[in-house]
Amino acid sequence: MRSLADWKKSGMSFSKFCAVGEEVNEEMIDYFINIVPAAYLKNRLAQCGEPCNHIFDEIKGCMRATYITFENIGGKWYYRGECFMCETVNREEE
Repeated sequence: MRSLADWKKSGMSFSKFCAVGEEVNEEMIDYFINIVPAAYLKNRLAQCGEPCNHIFDEIKGCMRATYITFENIGGKWYYRGECFMCETVNREEE
């Protein structure tokens, strides 16, 4: 499980520190949703308020913002990457 304290000690960007699919602690979720108001926050999904990027969405045919996303499954939070609003599919460009 990745923790906020370990991330801060690492000196890395979050996307380098935490791989998509890794479990994170609740303190990490609190940190991200309290930096700026959450873009989306429900029981099972938390997306940070500031977009990470804008990527062309082939289905909608337009540019869309991506957000750092966390998903709650069975009371545990997992990092899902940079996802479109209300989604859990990582869209981060390599």
